[in-house]
Amino acid sequence: MKTVQISVNDDLLEKIDNYAKSNFMSRSAFFSMCANQHLQAVEVTSHLKDLTFSVKRIAEGQEVDAETLKKLDDFERMASLLNFKI
Repeated sequence: MKTVQISVNDDLLEKIDNYAKSNFMSRSAFFSMCANQHLQAVEVTSHLKDLTFSVKRIAEGQEVDAETLKKLDDFERMASLLNFKI
């Protein structure tokens, strides 16, 4: 595990420390959790954009090519990891 140094506004750091303490976690665990959640949200957003594109192609009667099928499969895998029912 790597150690990093970051700068955080005093007011924000106080809020972070209060949240971490009330949830029985360290400051480091809080930052790791937030970074992980943010990266997951970015990934979900990307998959939702791909899904929207794929559904639009299908709705317009366009050919469902290999790339579109891959995007749909990727979305299905991501949804299953999040316990979404498809």
